[in-house]
Amino acid sequence: MDKTRKERTQKKRQLILDAALSVFLQNGYEKTKIIDIAQKAGIGKGTVYEYFDSKETLFQCLLNSYCQYYKETLQTTLSQMEGQSPQEKLMAILDIEHSLQKNVGLKSMSPLKFQIEFSHFPGLQQAVSHMIVFKFNTLRDILSDGIDAGELRNINTALAAVMLMGVGIIALDITDSHRSEHCPLGTLPPDHPISLEDRKQFTDENLVDLIMHGICAPR
Repeated sequence: MDKTRKERTQKKRQLILDAALSVFLQNGYEKTKIIDIAQKAGIGKGTVYEYFDSKETLFQCLLNSYCQYYKETLQTTLSQMEGQSPQEKLMAILDIEHSLQKNVGLKSMSPLKFQIEFSHFPGLQQAVSHMIVFKFNTLRDILSDGIDAGELRNINTALAAVMLMGVGIIALDITDSHRSEHCPLGTLPPDHPISLEDRKQFTDENLVDLIMHGICAPR
């Protein structure tokens, strides 16, 4: 395939993926049809099938791409932060995840939530599992470097990394809530006691500060 034809093929494939993302987010997976994606992309239904043999293949390819992009973005960003503190690196991870959710449009799609909601896609489950392991190892490395530098006490890095993974599942929802009427921990009733003033404190900075310094008073 010559270079020009290859570029056209890649461009058309990306056009379909972009349209699919928009339609899946609007309609959900079950309600989305290939014809909806084709119309959004401004192409014929048959053209979609030239690139993807089914809706499931298209959906899995889309989310596989997201998983890979997440890993590459995290790796690139942290590689440029050598010598910076664990707190700064944790902030960078939250910034990346906020940015991906905003730009890609995948609201509250943490790696674990991917695995829960899309467990019926075996290939996707493997990709997400790799992403979860990658993030766990990344967090553990950050913690180990902090211990070696004397910035963190000698903790069990595996336990701490797991805890941070758990915090990450709800962190984006919590730290977004100070900008809207949305309440974190969505199981609370409408008359929940979390005030707007409280929600204004739900920022990345305050969350990471709480993680790093805990709830005990200084001795």
